[in-house]
Amino acid sequence: MDLMATIFLLILVNFFVAFARQQKKSWLRVLLFIIAFLTLFIAILFGIRALST
Repeated sequence: MDLMATIFLLILVNFFVAFARQQKKSWLRVLLFIIAFLTLFIAILFGIRALST
């Protein structure tokens, strides 16, 4: 289950980054990149948990 959550979060990060790169407003770009980075960190933690079990 943790591996499926990791894959979903990585796909979500990909969409956040792709959407952020298309934005013209700098504050929205920065916000989306920050959200993507935090989601990536959570995905890495889920991945470590999935590999350790």
